[in-house]
This record gives sequence, structure tokens and C-alpha cells, in this order.
Amino acid sequence: MEEVTLNDAGEIQVDQTVRQYDTAGGLQGIARVPLAQQHTYVAHGLAVGPDGAVYALVTRPDRVEVQRLRFEQTLEPIIAPGDLSRTNQDTGGMFITQSCVSRDSMMSIAREYVNNSKYLSQTNTDGSCSGRGKPRYIAGAGTYASVAYDWGGWDTVSGYNGYMSPGTYQAGDIDTAGVESCSRGVDCSGFVSRVWQLSSKYSTSTLPNISWQLSSTNDLRRGDILNKAGSHVILFADFGSNGVYGYESTTSNAYDRVVYTYNAWSSLSGYVPRRYNNVCP
Repeated sequence: MEEVTLNDAGEIQVDQTVRQYDTAGGLQGIARVPLAQQHTYVAHGLAVGPDGAVYALVTRPDRVEVQRLRFEQTLEPIIAPGDLSRTNQDTGGMFITQSCVSRDSMMSIAREYVNNSKYLSQTNTDGSCSGRGKPRYIAGAGTYASVAYDWGGWDTVSGYNGYMSPGTYQAGDIDTAGVESCSRGVDCSGFVSRVWQLSSKYSTSTLPNISWQLSSTNDLRRGDILNKAGSHVILFADFGSNGVYGYESTTSNAYDRVVYTYNAWSSLSGYVPRRYNNVCP
């Protein structure tokens, strides 16, 4: 079972619990999954042992632990919603525009990235590009879908295709040590910057300057974002069972490109739901 709310900082907070029942359907105990201890999200981190005990796979910065869950008759709640009244934030003079951006146009641009198809030459896939980390979905020369993930990049779809055609640039860079001039593509915040039709690239740390925090995840609408400053951002598309569907340029699961995918609430702990200041009503 999962409970999802926002904490006092406006970040998504998830309380995931496991319930143990006897053969007659009576509740025997409740255990809490240690999501707050996770360094990296694990999609299927629970398992039942031969003895009937439930174990959780917990990731640390330098190791992985297997923890046995402890069942109790009751658990103290860890979710306590704060006062998250809706407030707009000014742009700080960084972005000024005269017309709003429609949600339909946002989603159309997002789909354009995912549905893109481009032939990549051997130079595009394996040419010399010092410091580049080659996207893992790319093998040799061939036709590839979408737009490659490129750390620091914010190419439009047509721009990316144009850079690939002459065969002088490399497709994508998943190495986050630096921005390479020889690779092209788009990273997570660059993708959102393009979808929101901004005049310059924003980062996950500066996107809050041009958006406002939603009071609840229930308020999310197409074109809104789930943002974790300094980490990652996802463009919201729709709600799913215990999670959301969205568009993102991501290296998770070795996607290494713009994808439409599902994210469980338990993987979104610490993210903040936000809405672009200039979205059309």
C-alpha cells in the first residue's frame, strides 16, 4: 500500500507499507518499506523468503543491503501534510513573453521527440568525441527512434536531425562530467525547456523560477512537471496505477533518450509538482 502527499517543502513524500494477513483474512501486522533510506530507486525491491518473511533491497552509495521488514500491530504515520497554499513565483526578469503556451502544443512537441526517427552514420554513433559517454541504445550505423540524451543539450528535433545529417557530430552523451561540443541531443531540463517553448535553456534548479508549486499531486495536468532540483525533471502526461505517465529525457533503465514511460510514486519521492507560469488557462 502506498500513501502519497507533499511535505512542508512541497516535495512528493511516499509511505509504502506491507500488510500481513492470516489464512482467514485477519490482519496480523504492518511493516514499513524503508524508501527514505534508498540511494537509488529499485523497481522491484521486495521479496518473500522461504520462511515467509518479507525482505527489502536497500541501496547505499557504496553497497546494497537486504533488510528484513519488521511487522507491528500499528505504525506511527510519517506523512504530515504542511500548508502548501498556491503561490505564484515571478520570473526574476529571466524570461518575458507576451502569449501563453497551450497544453496541446506542449504535448505535441513532446510526442515529436519520442516519435522522431533518424538515420545515424558510423560517425554519428562512434566518431571521435573526447569525454562523450555513448548512449547505450545506440549500436552501429542505422535508423534510431527518438532524440538521444545529451548532458547539457537542448536541441530541437529538427536541430538534432540537422546536426546528424552531415555526419560530423555524435548522437548523445550520457557522461555527466562535462558538456561536450562534439555531441548533440537533449537532457531532461533541456527537453522541458523546449516543450515549454522557452527562449533559453533552464536547469532543474532554475525551472522553479518560471513555475509555481502545486498544492497537491492531484492537481497535475498535461504539461506540468515533476521536478527534483539538481537531479531530474519529468513532463507529466497522465495518472497511472500508483504512479504517473510522462515524457522525459533520461538515462534510467539505459533508455538514454527521450521516452514516454511510467514512474511509480515510490520512485518520485522528493520531486515537486510544478506548473509553468505562462501556460494557457
